[in-house]
Amino acid sequence: MKAPHLVVGSGLGGLAAAIALAARGESVRVLEAAGTLGGKLDTITIDGVEVDTGPSVMTLPDVAAAVFARAGIRLEDVLTLHRPSPAFRYHFANGTKLDLFVDVDETLQSVRETLGPDAGDDLHAFLRYAQGIWDASKDHFVFHTAPTVPSLVGLAFRHPLDLLKVDPFHTMAGAVRSRVRSPELQQLLLRYATYNGSDPYT
Repeated sequence: MKAPHLVVGSGLGGLAAAIALAARGESVRVLEAAGTLGGKLDTITIDGVEVDTGPSVMTLPDVAAAVFARAGIRLEDVLTLHRPSPAFRYHFANGTKLDLFVDVDETLQSVRETLGPDAGDDLHAFLRYAQGIWDASKDHFVFHTAPTVPSLVGLAFRHPLDLLKVDPFHTMAGAVRSRVRSPELQQLLLRYATYNGSDPYT
């Protein structure tokens, strides 16, 4: 009898790997040290209130849907996604409160009303810049195997314009501060690096 594949950790990555293996007909055993599944996707109770400890935003629902589809399951049959409005409310130290929405146009309108038209224009331009980075990098870094030094060198020769669009010579902080004048917007945009544990200053 063939030994099962071992998946160490039942975080989102481990569970996705287990689903992919099982969907291929493989025997899978998931090992988890904690008492619950899900890794960072968990809840704790504080003073009688249940609080999420992990992801609160799903930026790529199609990726999750594809994981379940491998097993013949529809995402909407096992998970209910909500679109709150506003999606976020930021409270700044100076008393400013800024709402962000799933819809980009609503967000831009909120920024213009709260921080002024220049801030709205800056954010609109920054989003175009960020879209260029996403378009140039998603197929090479997000939806592909992890890059190696040889693959990056090959990428630079095959797609030199994509490499420039990624803006490799600036830190995220440098890119934000050179394009966005509002201190509140700068602070808001820089925090997105922390979603994956990155440092926007390096």
